Amino acid sequence: MNLTLTPEQFVMLRNIVVDADCTTGDLVAALALYPGKLVPGDVIVETISVGIQLDRCTKQTATESSYLGASFILRMVELGWAKEAVQTGVVRRVPDLVRPPRVLDEQIAAVKAGLDALTWRLVARPVRTGYGDPQTFERVCEARDDIANALDALGHFAALKGLHDALHLIQVLGAPWLDSIASPATTVSAPLQTLIDRAKAEAARPAAGLPQDAADCWTRCGDTLIEAERRLGLGIDDERDYAHALLRAMLIKELPRLDLAMFAVSRQFPLRRLCLIFEDAAVKEATVDLYDTLRRRMMEHALWQVTDSRLYAVEQSLVSPTPSLYGQLSRGPLPLAMYSLRLLIGPEAAPRVTGPMTDAVTRYVQSTDSGAPAAGAAPCSLDEVCTAFAALRDAARSSFLEVDQALKRDFAGLLVLQDGLRSLLQRVPVVCEVWLADPAQV
Repeated sequence: MNLTLTPEQFVMLRNIVVDADCTTGDLVAALALYPGKLVPGDVIVETISVGIQLDRCTKQTATESSYLGASFILRMVELGWAKEAVQTGVVRRVPDLVRPPRVLDEQIAAVKAGLDALTWRLVARPVRTGYGDPQTFERVCEARDDIANALDALGHFAALKGLHDALHLIQVLGAPWLDSIASPATTVSAPLQTLIDRAKAEAARPAAGLPQDAADCWTRCGDTLIEAERRLGLGIDDERDYAHALLRAMLIKELPRLDLAMFAVSRQFPLRRLCLIFEDAAVKEATVDLYDTLRRRMMEHALWQVTDSRLYAVEQSLVSPTPSLYGQLSRGPLPLAMYSLRLLIGPEAAPRVTGPMTDAVTRYVQSTDSGAPAAGAAPCSLDEVCTAFAALRDAARSSFLEVDQALKRDFAGLLVLQDGLRSLLQRVPVVCEVWLADPAQV
């Protein structure tokens, strides 16, 4: 199993969640999401503190298996992931949680084999008097709605991921107009129209069934892309500049929203019920391992998205500097972004990416802040800081794009499970509960 926690890490995650003001509702939601058998009535006692309730939950889930205890605390972290206190706590105290493995082929293959095994026990065209193995039919029938929800969740996530990737490509490969601080001349770019065409194709895909926030974001992106393309086609400088501004605003606002939407949709995957339809312990384990690793991948992706937003905030402060700029650089979003980057990029590559910016900011602050320690190196101009920042931003975006593409490849592999889920739905029709009823009661 990919998720392993030491006792110390487990306690740290528990404290991070409690300190972030988790609620009894979070505990109930986590129990519904984790792949074990516990239900709220087994452990929830609202008259005691949330911290004690959480301890009861983690102790009881761990009695099922040590892994399920870790899986439960992962759900608690996931539910609070939008809180900065949770993200910062995990990054600083349990960074391994957002360093998940990249390859999931074995788990996907195991789950696919499990779905195929269930399918083979059922007939392709079931009728009331003949539908295959009765026990398999009953288990799948009981989970039929969850199987349909899993199928929908996979489709919705793939759609959101496709649009996010297309917009991300505009951000990374777009022309220099995209950034307020110009990228180095060697930055790779692509024709804007090609990038817009790709994004429009993704936005034109059906978005039925998405949560309302995600559907609204989907519509705004499609409308903005069409309007920007129209203005670019007019061949007028002012219209072109306005189109660029539209695209820039869309990327800044909608990429984080798409990330939140992906997080929300992926949470809909009914892992618990799907595990119950499998008899093979190895398949159950692969299902849980697959889903938990994907959850960690989503947390990593969300951290990248937050880091990108922080870098944009730094860029804006550099473009419109104020007398307190040195304070913004030393105590604002930049230190948080740099800390996250060192974790996300890894200890070997991080110094090359963050080192020049750290050096430039240190020298700039020393030369502009009268209260800073005496400078031990040559002073640094704002232009030099901007140059170092552009290199940092571009390296961060390229690394983020690599993470995006790796996640996209894994989800492309995950989509092979759709065929197995569809086959089960075809072999267990919506009338399955009537077929299983006692004939005397029908």
